[in-house]
Amino acid sequence: MALTAATAENRNSAGALRIALGDLMKFEILINEQAKIWVFHDKVLPGRLAWVEFDPVSGIIELIPHDMRAGIVYAEVPPALHARVRSANLVYFYLTDGDKVTGFQKAPMQVRRAPPA
Repeated sequence: MALTAATAENRNSAGALRIALGDLMKFEILINEQAKIWVFHDKVLPGRLAWVEFDPVSGIIELIPHDMRAGIVYAEVPPALHARVRSANLVYFYLTDGDKVTGFQKAPMQVRRAPPA
């Protein structure tokens, strides 16, 4: 993985990276009324996912890998979909080659609690 100016700026003190999903691949997130979330992507994710975390304050979902050396990948969720994402408990990831699914994984969804006021 090559570092870009954006990812280099996102280094934290522990050395982990936060990388925008769109910087790594083309993707589409679909969410239905029953809070089922599907992510279709055209490249392999940086690592096997342990869980997906949604921060309702920032509106960002983070893909948390088992091996944190791969970094945390994130994507913004439009405000109109925040309520559905907060209700989700699983996220399904489908690797596609444009025409067909070539890989699959799922990860549990956790919603970050807002800090106390």
